[in-house]
Amino acid sequence: MVDDGSTDNTVSELEVHQNVVPMTILRLSQNQGKGGAVKAGMLQAKGKYRAFIDVDMATPPQELDKLFASLENGSDVAIGSRINEQGVDLRLMGSKPQSLGRRVLGKLFRMIATKPFLGNIRDSQCGAKAFTAESAETLFPLQQITRWSFDIEILYLAQKMGMRIDEIPVEWSAQDNSKLKPSLKMAYDVMRELLSIAWIHRQTGSGS
Repeated sequence: MVDDGSTDNTVSELEVHQNVVPMTILRLSQNQGKGGAVKAGMLQAKGKYRAFIDVDMATPPQELDKLFASLENGSDVAIGSRINEQGVDLRLMGSKPQSLGRRVLGKLFRMIATKPFLGNIRDSQCGAKAFTAESAETLFPLQQITRWSFDIEILYLAQKMGMRIDEIPVEWSAQDNSKLKPSLKMAYDVMRELLSIAWIHRQTGSGS
């Protein structure tokens, strides 16, 4: 568990539950953004597989088992997809579909990120992603984007290195407690980060 430089009682609340849910709490001295926190946690993690999932639990943690099964079957990276086996986008379904603002931001990602950077990957922004130890230890030290577009960067690098990426449909539902608030500034920041990815990694070699 990574505490991204919080100034509230997050750490003390986590410590209360350590005896029930064994966890290591990694405290960052200052806020680094979601990508920075994920990078810190993935570099600290141990074990055969390394995974992360959004804290709002839009995708239930048990869905990670599907991603681990994909890794067992030979993938280097397994990412959750909110598009199910029938091609239905879960973000548009249910009694509480994803908000209009987040759908617009998602479409922006697909227009300027998914196709140009990730080809046939349909959903790069589901919060559930898993990696073999080898792929995690190769990819995350190279990560430089610490905020919105970090996972595009990681998947771009994985493809450039010839890693096998499997997109696995998972359960997902919109959460009222999400703190992500789309804005024009966020859209600008996302576009700036995306445009920097190829330049940053222009000398990164291909081949696994």
